[in-house]
Amino acid sequence: MPPSIIATDPGSPVRFTKYWRGYRAGDVARFPIATSRELVEKRFATPYKPTKAEAEADEGRAQARRNAQAETVAMHEAAMAARRGQLAFVEK
Repeated sequence: MPPSIIATDPGSPVRFTKYWRGYRAGDVARFPIATSRELVEKRFATPYKPTKAEAEADEGRAQARRNAQAETVAMHEAAMAARRGQLAFVEK
């Protein structure tokens, strides 16, 4: 697949039903749409739809990632202000 197609192909997640190239049954992975379609057709995988518990866990991880990014930005801004000779209070 050419690099331009790879960059624009969002991929499609699948849940494996049996072992395939290092993936075990139950593993979830994202592949280019054509590869995902082949895996489903050959019955190595099924299209992935998260369970309620998985969706909640995903949202929790996403929120933690957003919080960490916000803290990183705040620390960076404080460090840059200190470097310019300004004092900045950063509230948590």
